Amino acid sequence: MNKKVFTLLLTMLMSMAGLQAFAAWDTSTKIEVNGLYYYLDNAIYQAQVTSIPSGWYAGDIWIPYDFIYEGVSYSVTSIGERAFYYSDITSVTIPNGVTSIGDNAFCLCSSLTSITIPKSVTSIGDDAFWHCNALTSMKVESGNTEYDSRDNCNAIIHTTTNKLIAGCNNTVIPNSVTSIGHDAFNFCKDLTSVTIPNGVTSIGDNAFCLCEGLTSVTIPNSVTSIGDEAFQGCSGLTSIKVESGNTEYDSRDNCNAIIQTTTNKLIAGCMNTIIPNSVTSIGEAAFYGCIGLTSVTIPNSVMSIGNFAFSVCSLTSVTVLNPTPISIPQYAFTGREDATLYVPQGSKEAYLAADYWKEFKEIIEIDVTGIYQIVTNEKNNVTIFTLDGKQSNKPQKGINIIGGKKIVVK
Repeated sequence: MNKKVFTLLLTMLMSMAGLQAFAAWDTSTKIEVNGLYYYLDNAIYQAQVTSIPSGWYAGDIWIPYDFIYEGVSYSVTSIGERAFYYSDITSVTIPNGVTSIGDNAFCLCSSLTSITIPKSVTSIGDDAFWHCNALTSMKVESGNTEYDSRDNCNAIIHTTTNKLIAGCNNTVIPNSVTSIGHDAFNFCKDLTSVTIPNGVTSIGDNAFCLCEGLTSVTIPNSVTSIGDEAFQGCSGLTSIKVESGNTEYDSRDNCNAIIQTTTNKLIAGCMNTIIPNSVTSIGEAAFYGCIGLTSVTIPNSVMSIGNFAFSVCSLTSVTVLNPTPISIPQYAFTGREDATLYVPQGSKEAYLAADYWKEFKEIIEIDVTGIYQIVTNEKNNVTIFTLDGKQSNKPQKGINIIGGKKIVVK
């Protein structure tokens, strides 16, 4: 039998047996056919789309089912790692026959508005659609046994684990979803609202990172795990709530923050957060990108503040109720040279000697006796009384009773 014919027959048998995943790509050589670049497996005549040698792909991309190269027919079965990374592509047609999409394959394709995953795809790599902030439509073809886009939800869901691995700006999360993967909505800057169904137990690292248009989020009582920086850079957030009955997290005292109950660690907050006295640590990047946050009071219960905790905020006033400065990392507060630091009476010299605290524009001592929180003159969502007992619709300058606590408004 002719060797080439035998090899082609073997390829067909391997395909039917589902062995395409074992292709051995020759990564030492890229070949170009009709504007696309490929790695080849010359043993089983398959091809993997790969990145362009210099520059970036652009415009509308059509990936063929197969092609002829040097007289041999190759089937396109894979889109490789970083194949279209940072490309200015506007659309892509993926043929039925592609079985895998590699890590970061479409990462940072900021002009890509829609994508359809064919029914042949059985593997999608990590961060395949990371920072595709223009995406408004994600579809999985009917018949795909590994992934789904149920209920017209505009998201890719792994069917066996019910894990949402990628979503876009107008995603409706189905009730079937039990976990939201890391980076699932990363940089979906036009995502304005999201409903997380009760049944979701975990939210991955950076899941909603840099969703600048997101204004509110509610964590259902089923959630027991929230990853690092899940809401980092959500600069439009004005409300964070945890449903009653959640045993792992809390948003006590209408504080608009997510607090891990077992450690009393504040892991995410937003621009109108009041930090409760119960908080003992503020996590890394907890308020990162809260550009509407102009003032904050750190209660004396806080013993640690993570790096980037208050980075890229608009702080003009920071009040610390602890007379002894705690150690903070370099980037806990950025822009501190433009902010005033208020500290308890008798502690100014200690703060002037403390790394990074001493770099605030000005340090002023105040009497904090009996004071729970100091805020700027902004509206709160709790009952407010002036010191003489009159109810008010917003805090007044001076001492107020807000949520049953004595609060000074500057």
